[in-house]
Amino acid sequence: IYGLCIHHYWFNGKQLIEQPVNEMIRLKEPNVPFMLCWANENWTRGWDGRESEILMEQKYSEQDDIEHIKWLCENVFSDKRYIKIDGAPVISIYRANLFPDINKTIATWRKYAAKNGFEKLYICGIQTMGSFSNPYDAGFDASIEFQPDWSKLQKTDKWSLFKYKFGLFKNKPTVFTYNELVTRMKAKSKQNFKEYPSIIPRWDNSPRKKNKSLIITESTPEKYYNWLIDILEKFTPYSPNENFVFINAWNEWAEGNHLEPDQKWGLQYLEATKKAIDRFNK
Repeated sequence: IYGLCIHHYWFNGKQLIEQPVNEMIRLKEPNVPFMLCWANENWTRGWDGRESEILMEQKYSEQDDIEHIKWLCENVFSDKRYIKIDGAPVISIYRANLFPDINKTIATWRKYAAKNGFEKLYICGIQTMGSFSNPYDAGFDASIEFQPDWSKLQKTDKWSLFKYKFGLFKNKPTVFTYNELVTRMKAKSKQNFKEYPSIIPRWDNSPRKKNKSLIITESTPEKYYNWLIDILEKFTPYSPNENFVFINAWNEWAEGNHLEPDQKWGLQYLEATKKAIDRFNK
């Protein structure tokens, strides 16, 4: 595993869960490449079903865009471990569709960075929840596939769609199998823009979502390994440095898609990751 893409929470200058990155920068260790993903959603009580109860609201303005990129340039992008492509710091944005004008925000970032030591930025949009159709139209350099890609995985029969849309049996989870996920992802058409592929080892967000949780069952390290091999074989890097495959995630325990060792599988998902990369690099 080359490096970490770490969620970054910025709310008009207020940061949350910022200590891990700040301590990495302060201590200059561990020696692990990293980049940030601005997780720009409101914080709500989504884990107990009260989606309308906002804990921390995300607001957008040109002045905040300037303050944000100023902080990033001064505190993060200059770190020698920060992931760059041809000298350009790489950063991703989770929900482009929530911005009043994502193109303006990106243009403001690029203009400020160019005047303050970073001639270029490499900005990626996460392809999730209808964020955009084409990353270039939004001003991004590339997109990052989000897994699970729910747009390709929703139940297709009318009764299941009706139940999902109108909340019948709302305390029951929607369940898919890992085989179903992999089959549908393999059938996706290749995009006509730069998109970095993604994979998940497993998924179960019922700890976070009491109502309408989404669960993917029957995942095993072997199935994950076979899917990762397929992704590596199909993906053609866009340049020697534009060569990323994202794994969702390292430690997202509340959504059940962690690579970190657990009591059931131990190190097997990590070992499967290493085995796939070693096989591909031979």
